[in-house]
Amino acid sequence: MFLILRRHCGFGNALIQLSALQSTGVLSRTILIGYEDIISSGYLETPFIPLASLKYDSLYTRMIYFAFRHLFPKTSSPLISAIPKLLVDFFGQDTSSYDLAPLSKLAISKPYASKLLSYLRRSGFDLSETLVIHARGGDYRTWPSPLVPALLPSSYYNKARKLFPTINNVLVLTNDRAYVGSLELDFEYQVYSVCHDQSFCILALASYMVLSPSTYGYAAFHVNSHKSKAIAVAPLYWAGWPRQEWFPPTFKPTDIQYIPVF
Repeated sequence: MFLILRRHCGFGNALIQLSALQSTGVLSRTILIGYEDIISSGYLETPFIPLASLKYDSLYTRMIYFAFRHLFPKTSSPLISAIPKLLVDFFGQDTSSYDLAPLSKLAISKPYASKLLSYLRRSGFDLSETLVIHARGGDYRTWPSPLVPALLPSSYYNKARKLFPTINNVLVLTNDRAYVGSLELDFEYQVYSVCHDQSFCILALASYMVLSPSTYGYAAFHVNSHKSKAIAVAPLYWAGWPRQEWFPPTFKPTDIQYIPVF
């Protein structure tokens, strides 16, 4: 029995998925489709070893995938090891059911980290003395609900900034410059809008960070915290801050400092 897993999620959720698959012993029997930016990235030293990793943009791979989609019904379950089907779409920020130990073995490759840190230093940013803010926009304008999105207001970033009075440099990572431009921030900062791999690596190498409620930032912090004991701040109630209810309900990592958004 083997598993075919086609990616339907972002970078952070994909890392959680692979960690869950690895911890349950299923990854070695899994054919991954669309995970090549993790499995063969060149900038990550990954512990994840699947049965195979295919690019979804090849016609051959798409034919295989859609053949299985036709033959086997789509299922969704938080427990990968209990899935009886060959095809599964796996989503979710709720990490309570998954063992993240494999994720802690992920590392930024030393040559890539050295080049990135050198570039940032030339730009005036030493990550050991810089506050890195992950300002997630884009899809967060409508997620988890268009009526109650998780998009954070200016008050959160301003409150978080005050927790680091001895840090002078602030670097803002974002996938949405328009969102950052609309914020009324009462501190100086520099926006760094780069591809997701560089942003992830910067967060994974940072000593001080302010997170948006996303698995992207949490995965980077999880990788980081096992190595350098980085300090991270996140909104109280995570993505459920607008309603003041935890979302996902069981997502409450104790290694993060939570602050009220308002």
